[in-house]
Formats: sequence, structure tokens, C-alpha cells
Amino acid sequence: MKNLFYLITFLIASITFSQNKQQASTLHISIVEKSDAPLSHQVHNYTYKITNSSNKKIQYTINTKQVNCKNKSSKMSVKSLNSSFNKTTNTLINAKDSKSFTIEMRRNHLTKLDTWTCVQINAIDNNGIPISNTITLAQFTPDTRNFQ
Repeated sequence: MKNLFYLITFLIASITFSQNKQQASTLHISIVEKSDAPLSHQVHNYTYKITNSSNKKIQYTINTKQVNCKNKSSKMSVKSLNSSFNKTTNTLINAKDSKSFTIEMRRNHLTKLDTWTCVQINAIDNNGIPISNTITLAQFTPDTRNFQ
């Protein structure tokens, strides 16, 4: 009887974990277009697509987080913009639908030259829990004094 109880508890926990994992994978982010601006430009725009593979509408927010990368890291201004180039906020995506968004990386006076800036991009729910895959965007900022 005790073994049966443990077995049922294990099965319920496994099903719950599986459903949570399935929820996280229903939104998928992929890159559509990389920035075609020269590395020396101050602004770079990257277009992404978020796809809802589930059978229900999902509320999400695009989350960006700067992380250390390569050997030399620096910070840039990062914005998430919708297809109308307005700042993205809480967005609703229909079942089996896709939406595009743009990540704008802007060099500012604090950005060190000859360094990398890395940003992790994912979708989160209203509680801040990730509900999509995470993509890392790496942008190099050259020191133009070294150009010949």
C-alpha cells in the first residue's frame, strides 16, 4: 500500500512537471533579421519573431537582460519594440500565431569601445516566469581609431 502511494505521488509530480515544461515551450523566439548597419554605427536593430504553438492565447512580455560575454564586456542601451516601433509591454498572442518585435541596441557615452555587449532575450509571464526559449544577442563595439 505504501509503494502504491509513492507510485501515485511520483506520477502526479511527473505529470505536473511535464505540463509546466510544455507551457514554457509553447512560445518560441527566433531571429528574422540581423542588423545590417556597420559595426561602428551607434544603433543596431535586430528583428525577432515570437511564435505561439499552443491552442490558447498567451499573455507575455519580452524580457531583456544584459549579461557578461566574451573577454571584454560593456553595456549598451537596450529596448524591445513592437512592429510599430513602440516599446513593448504586456502583449497577447493568439493561438497558433506569430508576432515580430525589434531589439534596439544603442551605444551611449558609457559604452566602452573594443568590447562586446550581450543580451539575453526571452518571454516572461505576468509573474516574471520564463515561458519561452532564451536567445543571446552579442554585439561588438569597435574602436574606430584602430580602423585603417
